[in-house]
Amino acid sequence: MVYKLVRSLMPHPLIWENICEDVAGHEYHLDRVGTVKTLAAHFTSFIAALQLPASLELPLEITSCICEYLGELTPYSAFVIIAGEASRLVTNLHSPSSREIVLERGYYLAAKTITIFEREYIQDLVCSEYSEENCQAIGIIQEVKFVTSLGGICAVKLIGSEWETDWIGKFPSTGCTWHGSIRGSVRVLRFNYNDLHCASNILSSEPYLTCQIMWDQYNFPSSFVDPESALLVCRGNPRNPSRFAKTLRRRFFRYLDLFHGDEYISGLTIYTSSSSMVGLEAHFRQTTRLLGFRVGCPQYFPMQENERVAYIWLHIDDDYSLAYNQPALDIQTTFGRTYSFGRYIHQVEILQGEWKWILLKNKGCVSGIYYENSRWPKSTKNLGITGDGSPEGPSPQPLQYHASPSYSQIAAPNHLFLSVATLNHLRRVDLCRVANRYTGMLIQYVSGTTAVLGQWHNPGVSQHSCIHDSDLLGICSVYFRMSISGKNRIVTDIGFLMNSDEAISDSDIHIFNVETHLAWWFSEFYDEIVPWTGVLLDIP
Repeated sequence: MVYKLVRSLMPHPLIWENICEDVAGHEYHLDRVGTVKTLAAHFTSFIAALQLPASLELPLEITSCICEYLGELTPYSAFVIIAGEASRLVTNLHSPSSREIVLERGYYLAAKTITIFEREYIQDLVCSEYSEENCQAIGIIQEVKFVTSLGGICAVKLIGSEWETDWIGKFPSTGCTWHGSIRGSVRVLRFNYNDLHCASNILSSEPYLTCQIMWDQYNFPSSFVDPESALLVCRGNPRNPSRFAKTLRRRFFRYLDLFHGDEYISGLTIYTSSSSMVGLEAHFRQTTRLLGFRVGCPQYFPMQENERVAYIWLHIDDDYSLAYNQPALDIQTTFGRTYSFGRYIHQVEILQGEWKWILLKNKGCVSGIYYENSRWPKSTKNLGITGDGSPEGPSPQPLQYHASPSYSQIAAPNHLFLSVATLNHLRRVDLCRVANRYTGMLIQYVSGTTAVLGQWHNPGVSQHSCIHDSDLLGICSVYFRMSISGKNRIVTDIGFLMNSDEAISDSDIHIFNVETHLAWWFSEFYDEIVPWTGVLLDIP
């Protein structure tokens, strides 16, 4: 029962990966009260039986502790003790107490650990003047690093000017972990304790360190200790840091490295759902890295060899409260190419000043993108970038937007996305299909550039197929079959026609000459393909 109780109170690993710190300072949004009531109902049935269920399976470490403690007590007495201890455990899990430990120079620091669900956590930290097994000597401390997992603190490391300890505790080798750092002279550490192990945050006792920044990887740059120094101020102007210091305990940031060793990304995908950016994916030759979720509409920007992202802009709604949680991006590469992620913005909205474009600062080319986990489901906030420190290239070009005269004539839902491309001078064309819907085309030109018309989904949820390569000559036209799915129109077939005399007598098929500039409007459930008759205009 203790095993079932603790398991029910622990967040799912996916929740831990996307944990955030909301304004009220609560880390998890779980129905603990409802869970305890449900377990209480099971307790009642067990009391009636006056014994614990024979089929109850507990981890070996919990079973041995219970047997050692209970001895020859009757099953009923054993149950009463377990129920009482479980009640105390629930209280302490919900409201852990605080402990402090003084780190004296010349003393030794050791950790007592406990294994919970196959993972070791620090049960207690002990600072002693006597050296024992697994103790680490303490000098003048300039930094404290620590790593946490789902249940609490796993390991701590002390660092000085010319020395550092090994990891005190056990550094997790698998699963999602969060990493923090305390910099400066540290003599007293404060951590939460729930009578089982060290839980949640570990801080210096100084009052100015009431907000702890956590990162999703161990080797985060030193500048990441204060990520807000490079963030856009989106809620209030300026943001009042003292308000956050009083209400926030931990804030969780995630980082997407655009390098894989020495290899730079070959493409970037951003997933947008309900006008919110919900996922970022960096593509490399042999692998990908994903932050967030693969849901909504994927916009994929393929890059050429030796091409890098030079500049990134946030384009945000004039309502800063929305911009704080719903940023979108425009990028410009070292080859002068630009791409706009996010929904289509109508010309009227731009001319009326309803949107703003803000250039994010970085030194050199963009080497990474980071954001803070949001308390709103599947959304991001506080997006920032890092630079690789390379010499600055040409100044950013003026940003442009697509002005489409046909947008208002499309009978489609709000929040459409737009992609534009031509189908001449082709080297290769691949299709992306999800179930019976064709969502997009990956177009490689003889010039060496690559473009996407429509959406390009990950192979895990879609099927990719080639319909044209350089050996196929004489293409004159391309056709798209449109079908009704529910209340929306989608593309269910795509093909090429080899000569201009070839005809298809089907009203659901739209045929275009390969010289035609095409616009593919799309959403999660809708497609519309029309000739592109708009223009590119500079953003005022």
